[in-house]
Amino acid sequence: MHPISSALILAGCLHATVKLYRCTHLQEQFAQLGIQAEVQDWVDQPFPASVADRYDLLILQRTALTANLRRLIDQMQAQGKLVLFDTDDLVFEPAMTAWHRGVLRLSPAEQELYVDGVQRILATLNACDGVLAASPLLAELAQRRGKPAWVHRNAVGREMQVLGDQLYIGPERQENDRIIIGYGSGTPTHDIDFEVAVPALLDILSRYPQVTLWLMGPLATPPALDLFGKRVRRYPLTGWQEYLSLASRLDIVLAPLEPGNIFCRAKSEIKFVEAGLLGIPTVASRIDPFEYAIESGVDGFLAATAPEWIDALDTLITQPELRNRLGQAAREKVIKRYSLAARTADLAETLAKVSTIGAGNGETRRLETGDWRQGIGQQKPENEHTVPNPTPHAPPPDVPLVLNWIVTEPFRGSGGHLGVFRMIRYLVEFGHECHVYVVPVEKMHHLSAEEIRRFVDYNILVTGAHFHRWSGRVQEADATIATYWSTVNDVLTLPNPGRRYYFVQDFEPLFYPVGSDYLRAENSYRQGFHCITLGPWLARLIRERFQAQADHFDFGVDLDVYWPQPQPRPAHPRVAFYARPSTPRRAYELGIEALRLVKARYPETEIILFGANDLPAMPFMGMNAGIRNPWELATLYSSCHVGLVLSLTNPSFVPFEMMACKCAVIDLCSERVEGLLVDRENALLAEPTPESIADAVLELLWDKTLHTAITERAYEQVQQHSWQSSARQIERILLDHAPPPTERRFTRRVYEQDADGLLWQIHQLLDRHEETTRQTLHLHTLLRRTLEEKAALAEQLRRTEEALQAYQRAGRPVSLLRSAPVQVLEQAPGWVLNKRPLGKLPIGPAPVEQQFAATASHLCQIELLFTPAAAATGSRLHIVLYDLVQPETPIVDRMILATEIPSDRPFLLDFAPQPYSNGRSYRLTLLAADSQTFAHALWRSWAAPPETQLFRGGRRLRGQLLFHPGYQAQAASAGRVAAAPWTVPPQPLSHALWQVGKHSVREGSRLAQKSWQALRTQGAAGLMREATNYLRWRLGGGAES
Repeated sequence: MHPISSALILAGCLHATVKLYRCTHLQEQFAQLGIQAEVQDWVDQPFPASVADRYDLLILQRTALTANLRRLIDQMQAQGKLVLFDTDDLVFEPAMTAWHRGVLRLSPAEQELYVDGVQRILATLNACDGVLAASPLLAELAQRRGKPAWVHRNAVGREMQVLGDQLYIGPERQENDRIIIGYGSGTPTHDIDFEVAVPALLDILSRYPQVTLWLMGPLATPPALDLFGKRVRRYPLTGWQEYLSLASRLDIVLAPLEPGNIFCRAKSEIKFVEAGLLGIPTVASRIDPFEYAIESGVDGFLAATAPEWIDALDTLITQPELRNRLGQAAREKVIKRYSLAARTADLAETLAKVSTIGAGNGETRRLETGDWRQGIGQQKPENEHTVPNPTPHAPPPDVPLVLNWIVTEPFRGSGGHLGVFRMIRYLVEFGHECHVYVVPVEKMHHLSAEEIRRFVDYNILVTGAHFHRWSGRVQEADATIATYWSTVNDVLTLPNPGRRYYFVQDFEPLFYPVGSDYLRAENSYRQGFHCITLGPWLARLIRERFQAQADHFDFGVDLDVYWPQPQPRPAHPRVAFYARPSTPRRAYELGIEALRLVKARYPETEIILFGANDLPAMPFMGMNAGIRNPWELATLYSSCHVGLVLSLTNPSFVPFEMMACKCAVIDLCSERVEGLLVDRENALLAEPTPESIADAVLELLWDKTLHTAITERAYEQVQQHSWQSSARQIERILLDHAPPPTERRFTRRVYEQDADGLLWQIHQLLDRHEETTRQTLHLHTLLRRTLEEKAALAEQLRRTEEALQAYQRAGRPVSLLRSAPVQVLEQAPGWVLNKRPLGKLPIGPAPVEQQFAATASHLCQIELLFTPAAAATGSRLHIVLYDLVQPETPIVDRMILATEIPSDRPFLLDFAPQPYSNGRSYRLTLLAADSQTFAHALWRSWAAPPETQLFRGGRRLRGQLLFHPGYQAQAASAGRVAAAPWTVPPQPLSHALWQVGKHSVREGSRLAQKSWQALRTQGAAGLMREATNYLRWRLGGGAES
């Protein structure tokens, strides 16, 4: 290698502190070693060829590759001079950009630009000979790209050391009674990180009035901290000198990072370094960079949970001597490990290792197997954790499959698409990588892949797969799966599909009359694909008729959705019919004729059709429930005595879902249901005639013993069949015919240094603790809420005491007689909102109860409108929500503080979505938890639909509360909740009447003017015509042109 006497450092990230630590301080370290280093900002400027002659080493700090940079790299490497990539953040892995929470703030167009920048930074890393990284995890990720990497941590520079020595206060800190806790944010991307410390801050600020919080830099202040007013102070982003000057006045520094976030794990420990330089102890998240830097209880504190954060802050606040001792120890560590001298010695060792590699290998260079952990293994302390690295001779356990699925354009209500996406979801949950290629048919030609994914998430289910719009190409995979006969030819033409499969849910030729489409569908089974069929009948048919390889998986039921709902069935008989006239194999006309006979012979029977929104006119009285989501269907099945499902090809999913809800099933007698539906055991099977089907329906309605026996046996049988078990059968088929683990696509990508493979390993490691993490987050949420309530109550008590003291000093007595008429008047309908008369309903110890019926599934929110109550001082409100079908267990049971409720603005009561809410009745109960009337009254509408009832203290009141129920969309990711019908606060009735009066005066003046004009120009007859037209317009509710 060429000896190093000079170096050029190009700063690609010009953020002040990044350039300071990774370029300026590095330049100072080179100078200590006698190496002349120059720092230049990289703005894609062209360099003359002489630059490569002038410098022995080129360091590229987070630079994106361009033609000019590529030329400079080539010139350096052509002379045998090394080019090193330098980074202090995870900005070179495109597959991991989602971990950077700041990216989520960007618009879609900005996100694309960011990802493009990351890809170009990765191109720079690939072109370099090695990598300098600020943390071990960054170094290891670079090694996964086949680059030798060394950890070179951030450190203090000469000017920073001098300023730190000047600002250092020392032991005098403990003499100050006031405690200042501080947090500094250099970029507006740390809101989620700061949230980690918020529960502890709520507790500390509510218990210690001498504590103030300083927030420096761009950060969204959590609303919960607004309670503390001026005790929470904000400072703008400043230069590093001003920041250190301000930070020197702090007593405790916070360094929270989002736990489990790979982007945060890759960061450096710079917050500890800056605080330690000033002799200030740090409380930091227990995460990679701070686990290396801080010895908890010796030179700072590490915290992984809210209680640990609270304990650490409490200890530092109440023990000033310990606080000073930890600050002193932190300063000693910074001087020993992070000073210019310490880091210069590290740089000398690193350069000695760098000199052993060759230059100019660029993208083609790969480490030998024995070098996988070079650099990191020598520098990584024992208490640091990085992602384990597989070796070519030992692929990671449970190597997943990479699967391509070719799917026709999905639409709402499609059972076939639901079946495909359901299996994809489970395979993704099992750890396999699934790519869905959607072939546009009608409406998706112009949709992006992301828009297609959102459509599937919202209208069918969330799969977790990668979505693509079909373009005739797919990525290389272990297997590619056609899902409909028209997609078989698409898979045939692919050059890299892996093993070809055909996912068959029905005998598709029967979808058509005998003709060209019938033959094309039939020929799809002759293309040599390995068929995976739903149920044994299809597998047997394909093997015998087409001599194709076929394995089947069993029908299943989503038992988390389909189970007997607790509401009682009606006293009259109720029959549900799966009615899809657009699908001939569902024998719609046959079923309708059979139900006409049932209705004629048993008129009391209620008939409900479902499965299609638009149906032809029925020859009997019945109701069309249309297309329903699974939870609404479960409620429907549970309310019906008999379910009629006719299948002329492979059975539908519906019979098994009905069985799980204890609804007796009737289908057609056929070989297609053999082994699935057994006559008079778990279903009633009829001959394909209207009379036979009608007889079967009536027999089940009239013979209660037979009905009970069939429903109970069917219910027991389906408990053994879940879709997850079916998905395991499919997985077994795929794995039995998959390449060996060392030859699978995923393994090859890992050894080609592919980031997707690394990302999968990261997810595997995180998923091992998924359940623990979920429980921890749940407890954290509960603790956060408790601390918010505690802090709000403490602050309210403090303000109430101050107000009471001021009131007593003023000596003004309270006149109850004067306030009583005000309370009475407030309850009268003296306000208007959207032309609805409103009054105020005070909340006292007597409960206010609002009963209502939900109109959709997934009730998840109730929006209420509060307003200040006259002469009311109660500070706590108890809110309880009951499902009247199961009133023994409340859905919501919360204590709300008056400070949490906005006046005349919507208050949202959120709770877990209730999947089966459609049609159910609920009761919302509100009462003052104190003996006084609550500080806020409820807005009450004096008009109400008949299905709602309002009570106070058990006595029926007129009208209803001004409330709005919200419903979540079927897919969890969609999260759509309908907006409330009010957008402005209520207006006093007098103001509304004044507006109406003004309008009436203007309208009267306009009519008088128009009448005079008609009389003058058209005479009396013309005036009569105009008057007649006006009256017709008013009576018809129209608008004048």
